[in-house]
Amino acid sequence: MEKILDIKDLKTYFYIDDKVVHAVDGVSFSINMGEIVSIIGESGSGKSVTAYSIMGIIPKPYGKIKSGMILFKGEDLLQKSEKELTKIRGNKISIVYQEPMNSLNPRLKIGYQLMECLMIHKKMKRKEARKNAIEMLKIVNIPDPEKRYNSYPYELSGGMIQKVMIAMALICKPDLLILDEATTALDVTTQAEILSLVEELKQKYNMSILLITHDLGIVNQIADRVIVMYGGKVLESLPINEITKEVLHPYTIGLMKCIPKIEEKKDVLYSIKGYIPDLNSRFELCPFHERCEKKVEICDNYMPKLVEIKKDHLVRCLLYSEEVEKNYGNASN
Repeated sequence: MEKILDIKDLKTYFYIDDKVVHAVDGVSFSINMGEIVSIIGESGSGKSVTAYSIMGIIPKPYGKIKSGMILFKGEDLLQKSEKELTKIRGNKISIVYQEPMNSLNPRLKIGYQLMECLMIHKKMKRKEARKNAIEMLKIVNIPDPEKRYNSYPYELSGGMIQKVMIAMALICKPDLLILDEATTALDVTTQAEILSLVEELKQKYNMSILLITHDLGIVNQIADRVIVMYGGKVLESLPINEITKEVLHPYTIGLMKCIPKIEEKKDVLYSIKGYIPDLNSRFELCPFHERCEKKVEICDNYMPKLVEIKKDHLVRCLLYSEEVEKNYGNASN
């Protein structure tokens, strides 16, 4: 399949006082045309910073993309000027954030903010932009779109505001849509409606989607492929049909154990011991090794590489290396 996004060895750091935060440290993955790829992991694992790096919105002067490549349709976004990136953001690549109220201007009507995207990126006249904006509000299932077009953000519910943000992200028909924890703050019913809408619009516009979340239930529902991040690194990448039956990395296994099962009655739910590591230090070893229940002696000496165990299934873990099997037997069992 044709790749729409191909990230190679991306490193994004933050320089705060005398410290260096290695937020994204050597991340590589790709997204195919029409594919939904989900990045999962605990808060602080580097998920959102990866998204902001793609969008070219890392806050300056503290944040800096140190190295790597972000190929969008074969062109490296890191080599683009700010003027060139402005033509891509909101047009070819769009993002929907977790807190929609922080993304809209509270002093401007919803309709104007939607029209603005079309007038800037598509050079539409005001009348045509207004027609397209109302039509997009209909597409995202906002009731009485003509009325809502003239509403201010504070007049709408959280779920409706998130639909407006999706409408704004899609109004220029982007090739890639990034959803950064876009359903986290919503109730379960609204969340399900938003996810159903996303699937429907993906089919309608043949979009590729990068879904960033910590909710494995959402991942199971709509993703085609899953990328597991921790400590600024990719620990595992696998097709969605293997997420419930053949996860390999101890961290991914731990995440799966954290999901409560209706048929199991437990007094205490499973949790991964320890805390996410301090990203001020550059990892020379596996970032998860101090919390890992399957750690062996060799884990204190080497940083594992991300290797392909089988087709489309990659893992960064020494338990699956030949050296571990030779010295410890099948340590992954």
